[in-house]
Amino acid sequence: MQTRAGGVQPPEQSALRVITTHRDLNGALLSPRIAAVELLNMLRPTFAVSVFITFIAHALHHHPAGNG
Repeated sequence: MQTRAGGVQPPEQSALRVITTHRDLNGALLSPRIAAVELLNMLRPTFAVSVFITFIAHALHHHPAGNG
């Protein structure tokens, strides 16, 4: 809501700006609920992959030679 009201100015090509300013074929903005869901859809895969990267980093730290 703050992005649409002008209180937050994200970079022009950021997902936040693109999704909150997207207009449909009739020129209407996405509803706040749909915009929120689309932003979460952008974040979910990043978070999911970060969990596995964290586990890999932990394993490499504790087993640097790869001996199990």
